[in-house]
Amino acid sequence: MVSKNVAILGFDGVNTLDLSGPLETLAIARRAVEQTAGMKDYNLMVIALEGTTFTSQSGVVTRTQKTINNAPPLDTIVIPGGAGFRDPLRLQNASKWIANRTGSVRRIVCV
Repeated sequence: MVSKNVAILGFDGVNTLDLSGPLETLAIARRAVEQTAGMKDYNLMVIALEGTTFTSQSGVVTRTQKTINNAPPLDTIVIPGGAGFRDPLRLQNASKWIANRTGSVRRIVCV
């Protein structure tokens, strides 16, 4: 079984719980599969919308290794909420990237 790449989109103004909640939930699921079936089914990553560092609404700073410009092929994209999407340019950039991925991604989910 090939691991599925699951990306959670990070951006300035993201809601920390919307980012970390799905990440932790998927990590628990991944560990359960690894322990019972001996295989890794999810390759989890946070990818940045702009640059490689972003700051959440609550001030948590996150640095990523991947951005929307160098993300690998993805199975699932998780889009967290947050006040940062009130910025029209940021929302437009995210929308364009998501729209460009719709043909190659199995799931797009929003928190």
